[in-house]
Amino acid sequence: MFNVKVSLLYFLLIVLGVVAVSHHVGQGRDEAGRLAEASLEAMPPMVSANQRLREQRLVEVARTLAASAVSNALAKVRAGDTKGASAVLTDALKRAEADVDPEFARHQPDFVVLYGASGKALAASAGAPDSATADSRRVRSPEEGVTLDVYTGAHGAADADKATWLAAVISVAGNEASPGAEAGTLLVGRRIDADLAASDRVLFDRDVTYVHDQRVVASTLAGADHRIVVASGANGLGGDDAVRHLISSPDWLAVSVPFRANDAASAIAYGPGYGKVRIVLATPRERWEGHFAVLQRLVPLVGGGLFVLGVFLFWALIRNHTRSYEQIDAGIHEVISGNFDFQFPVDYSEDLPNQMAQNLNLMLAVMTGRPLADDAALGSARTPPASPGTGASAGSSGRGAASSTAGAPVAAMALTAGGIADFEIVREPEAVSADILSEPTEQYLKRLYEEWRRVAKAEVMPYVRFVEQLVRTERRLKQSLACRHVRFRTETRGEKVMLVPLAVM
Repeated sequence: MFNVKVSLLYFLLIVLGVVAVSHHVGQGRDEAGRLAEASLEAMPPMVSANQRLREQRLVEVARTLAASAVSNALAKVRAGDTKGASAVLTDALKRAEADVDPEFARHQPDFVVLYGASGKALAASAGAPDSATADSRRVRSPEEGVTLDVYTGAHGAADADKATWLAAVISVAGNEASPGAEAGTLLVGRRIDADLAASDRVLFDRDVTYVHDQRVVASTLAGADHRIVVASGANGLGGDDAVRHLISSPDWLAVSVPFRANDAASAIAYGPGYGKVRIVLATPRERWEGHFAVLQRLVPLVGGGLFVLGVFLFWALIRNHTRSYEQIDAGIHEVISGNFDFQFPVDYSEDLPNQMAQNLNLMLAVMTGRPLADDAALGSARTPPASPGTGASAGSSGRGAASSTAGAPVAAMALTAGGIADFEIVREPEAVSADILSEPTEQYLKRLYEEWRRVAKAEVMPYVRFVEQLVRTERRLKQSLACRHVRFRTETRGEKVMLVPLAVM
């Protein structure tokens, strides 16, 4: 029974363990989600600071080229050398890139376009988008200072052909060295494209999506993913009054940060297209939930594996437990078939089948009149198992308590370490009420044995041998006293424990 209880406890611990671990994994997953949200909510200041550096670099390059390269480019245009003008702008842009401080290297503009007073593109550096030169009337020429704006131009019908760029626009004019040159506008631009998104992704350690006027311009996400992210936050992706906000989808957590004008920047104006741009920083939920999701999948699997293992162990324990009783049942059939010399083995791993085998051996010995086997065959237990009613309190009960006044003895036997001493009947027995038989026999025998063990100074005989001798003595007394039953009570005389027989007529 102990093994069965251990098995049931094992199953209970598995279930509780799986539930507890799943609960803690879920809590860890939620906490990781809250930390991811807090991390994203801390990103807008970094985004704004990065944008200010990019704006600052565009403005610096625009002012530098306006002062150093525009005159030469206009001269080339007046001479009809458009390619030469483009080369002048390209070289000037490369020199500005070579002289840039490392802090601004990643914000370097990638093209320059020079416009005339009429808005026509006069020259452009290598790599300038076609839409920046073909459709230039939308470029606003500032009266003074520099204007920052975002432009989208199309040189094809499909949205996929559109190019979007962040630009610094500055007014320029001809000079005496190039008479006849028209006053115009210089645009220094930085494409908002996959390269820019990839650069920002390294900086922010998040997937980056640029959105202009609710249209995805560039993204490090796959097409399906960035559409989900943008669709989840579409209510705040456009308009000058849009504010930063978190975007949540089943697979992503993102923050949407709008481009904001820098009120502290002097001599810089911001065009209407600037406020329509947003940068969306996204983190896949798998990034922080992946380990927890794996754990949540593994915990039931491990729990199931342990459960299956436990079922197998439980089956093995039950099989081992029932095998003992199967062997005892086979022994009983041996006795039924007439083999009265059969000895039930008492080497089982559990106490209960051992006790049953001992009792069966005792029963055979008493019924057949043959002596019980030697002590080695009685098993390892030298004392009976505890049962209700045994112990110190049972020894003081009304039935069989150790007392010299309870009932008149007809004989007395001394209990020694070796067994029950011989005795003689000294006089006729006194009739005893049959109520003494109400105590269960098993409890009665165990109580007598325990009372003897508590008083005896030496090691006493095993319980089974004690019962054998007691039962044989009861049978002889029943025949000699001609009574229905014989019971005993214990009585202490000095250092000796006496068994006083009581006859039930």
